Amino acid sequence: MKTLQPITTTILTLVLLVAGTLGFALQASACPAGQCEYAVYTDERPSGTSWGDGLTHNIWNTRTVNETVIEQGGSVSRSGNEITLQPGTYYINVIAQFFGYGSGSVTHSKLRLRTTDNQTLAYGHSATVGAYYGGGDSQLLTYITVQSTPVTFRIEQHIYNQGSAAVYGGATGLSGEPEVFLTIRIVKITDDKCH
Repeated sequence: MKTLQPITTTILTLVLLVAGTLGFALQASACPAGQCEYAVYTDERPSGTSWGDGLTHNIWNTRTVNETVIEQGGSVSRSGNEITLQPGTYYINVIAQFFGYGSGSVTHSKLRLRTTDNQTLAYGHSATVGAYYGGGDSQLLTYITVQSTPVTFRIEQHIYNQGSAAVYGGATGLSGEPEVFLTIRIVKITDDKCH
């Protein structure tokens, strides 16, 4: 887990406002510092690492989750590529990069949340890019209620490419800056504190 300074109410308000622009329907004032439970996870690679992991075309591939940016509270946790939610209601937002190349290349991508007992919790929207080289982001935004038993899930991505190959994402190559190919944001929603 990355070391972060304590979050003040002002900084938390800014974080939630930014999160709101990325698809979370949250009111910053309704989430007092230290009282909300949330987590952010990523697939992060060293600067210049090209394309993340390879993948198999036209099947669901499990995405790598290798970095815990923050976990606040005990309701959300990660072990390897699997994320566990304790009972409660959550907003979940996933953004995953994809890239395809090859003559006449058209690349299609879709995300889903898949439990350890192979049940699908949610699907993301369909994303398509064209041209010889093309990349984009697949996104998933959902609202999930976990009943009395904790739920463990993984992020899966399905990519189909009509050209030579498809991969999880291309490196930017900015000196010293990490390559981030996947971001997962989870916020637990409660009636009295966070909504």
